[in-house]
Amino acid sequence: MKSSTMRFLAVGLLLFGTGCGKDGTAKIRGEFEGNWQGPCSSNRYTVYRFDGSLLTIESNVFSDAGCTSPKSLRTRTAPYTITGESPDVPGAKMVSEVAGATYETPLTQAAVDSFNSTSFCGFTDWQLDVPQETTGLTCGGSQIPAAGSLRYNIFQLEAAGTLRSGAVSVTTMPTALTANVYTKF
Repeated sequence: MKSSTMRFLAVGLLLFGTGCGKDGTAKIRGEFEGNWQGPCSSNRYTVYRFDGSLLTIESNVFSDAGCTSPKSLRTRTAPYTITGESPDVPGAKMVSEVAGATYETPLTQAAVDSFNSTSFCGFTDWQLDVPQETTGLTCGGSQIPAAGSLRYNIFQLEAAGTLRSGAVSVTTMPTALTANVYTKF
């Protein structure tokens, strides 16, 4: 792992993961704790993994519309903190995260061949099932967050075993939830 990424993780954990907070942050984190899978849409779905003060976001890409044939996986880790109740969405919690390392992993030979022939993320040495760090790079037209960059979101627990989120922003806290419903698994 790159030394800048290690420094970032150490600072992030110290700043955001060291206390329970007077507002019951530890209890709220416990409510989010676990794995939450979003719906299949446009050949992909997202999984949020809340583990203590660390959030892992997985973007699973498939070669079919039913999300049954895995193609690639993007994983990003982020220390996070719950900053309070959303003033715009009753019951939603405001979450600030500090982007950590992002990795892209091709899961089929077809994905490896495609990534290599298009210099995906600037690399031409992709290998099957081998993660490649893509932190801060542009991949397929999408800018991957740089380590240490702040991102804002809101999360709301709904019926037992479901979670909703806002649209992630790099500038302000979202003021509405998306239509996506994430199911705990």
